[in-house]
Amino acid sequence: MNLFSTILGKDKYVCIVILMLGFAVYSPVINGPFLFDDDMFIVQNKQVHSLWNIPQMLVSSTSDRTIDTQSNFYRPLQQIAYSFLYALFGANPLFFHLFSILLHSCNAFLLFAFFVLLLEQLAIQKNKNGMFQKNRIVALVGSILFLVHPINTEAVCYISGLADILGMFFMMICLLFFVKINNADQKSKQYTGITIAAFVLALLSKENLVIIFPVLFLLYFVVMSLETNSKFQFSFMNDRRGVLLGLFLCLTITYVILKFTVFNFTGNTGLTDQQNAYTESVFIRIATFIHVFPEYLKMIFFPAQLNYEKPYVAYTNLDSQEAALGFLSLITIICITVFAFIRKYYLVFFSLCWFTIALLPYTGIIALNSIYLEHWLYFPLVGFCLLIAVLLYQLSEQGVKLVSFALLFLFIFMSVRTTARAYEWADIEKFYTNELKYTKEAGRIYNNLAMYYADHKNIPKAIQYYEKAIQLRDVYPQVHYNLGNLYRDKGDVNKAMDEYYRALMMNPNFYYSLGEMVNICLDHNMIDKAQIFKELYNRASTKADVTLPEIEKAFSNN
Repeated sequence: MNLFSTILGKDKYVCIVILMLGFAVYSPVINGPFLFDDDMFIVQNKQVHSLWNIPQMLVSSTSDRTIDTQSNFYRPLQQIAYSFLYALFGANPLFFHLFSILLHSCNAFLLFAFFVLLLEQLAIQKNKNGMFQKNRIVALVGSILFLVHPINTEAVCYISGLADILGMFFMMICLLFFVKINNADQKSKQYTGITIAAFVLALLSKENLVIIFPVLFLLYFVVMSLETNSKFQFSFMNDRRGVLLGLFLCLTITYVILKFTVFNFTGNTGLTDQQNAYTESVFIRIATFIHVFPEYLKMIFFPAQLNYEKPYVAYTNLDSQEAALGFLSLITIICITVFAFIRKYYLVFFSLCWFTIALLPYTGIIALNSIYLEHWLYFPLVGFCLLIAVLLYQLSEQGVKLVSFALLFLFIFMSVRTTARAYEWADIEKFYTNELKYTKEAGRIYNNLAMYYADHKNIPKAIQYYEKAIQLRDVYPQVHYNLGNLYRDKGDVNKAMDEYYRALMMNPNFYYSLGEMVNICLDHNMIDKAQIFKELYNRASTKADVTLPEIEKAFSNN
């Protein structure tokens, strides 16, 4: 028995290989910093700074205790994970990155186990029980494709992308144990408990995990069809998995109702508080999705050009080449899916359905905070990887080995691209200069690059980029606060106070500006004024109940 057969024959060896490969590919980002929302969700978020706040995390938004109180994201499990990491290691990004890489690698191994399970069902149906090694080879190919695909770098390298990885982890556990449940198996009660717990934890990880129910339903259809090798009949009361589906349907409906009522923290139905043509029209959102759908396919098949800040452009009609290409792509996928169902290629059918269902939350049915993002493909990519494994399985065992060997070169290319992208996520200047190659209109990119130059004492360049950010889109109080700090360090107190004031005009509870104004007043012996700002600071940082008239009044007495 050769080494490859030995590795495939023992799950623990497969796990070790996948873990080692995952850490090797993503190792450059381990020493990377907090980027973008990482600062808001972790460093500035007082809620995750104490484990005693966990009960509050279950009933509040992800940014409940930050300077931004308008978030409509409900992801308590992500917050709880941050809280434990913060309690153990403080605000050290190294351990947050290590956790994300470990979890992503575990997800790849869970996919391997899941693919093996499905392919074994297919082998049994075709009376090919001896195809042990072939099953595991193609399952390993599919799982490694998911592990090293460059499109996943945004979810893994971006600490705020943890919700995707957490959700996938619990979703895969739920699916694995759901398949293992059997009415005649003594362990099925344990499997049932694990499946229910994983289902609930997946829902608490990220909003888009409502897809878990339709995926489970289709999985039930596929497994039952493969097990019985006959026409599928849904058994709600006589089959334990059927009963579970009924429970999961009730849980999903309850979750959706709660998300739009109790856990609707901003009053908006979507995940953004912006008011524009895109957020106010379902037709425009769906038309926009049709336009950008080819971009999703491009990112899967040609992940050469990767960047975080995608253009926020809404499309109001469908009379364009992009829309035609989008329609053609969608119709092609639908037709292949229907064909696979009719011909009883159930795993092909399931793979394509997974891809489609996982994209549904991003079609524009609900208004989102972006038009499209790379990490939104983290879940759909599973369907693509399963499809590759299933198609490989149709080859002879010798053909599988030959194609797998050929794919090795593709995996090497992808690993190199993923590692290069991980290096960019680890280097602030490299990351933001890469962003500016693809977008010149993103104000926060200029702001964050300015922060980098400010930290490295390149003050003229920092001021230049802050002013560029304000010129492009003057909506972020952080930009004025950061610019105020530069003027303060230069000794220009008047300009500093003016920038702090402009930040507070955008958000009266932006207590960082109030804190700096207290310090400036104390430094210049303005004790009475310092006391006024100190009182506002205390309220803004704890109750967040400071109003705009109070800020204007405090400055009018200056």
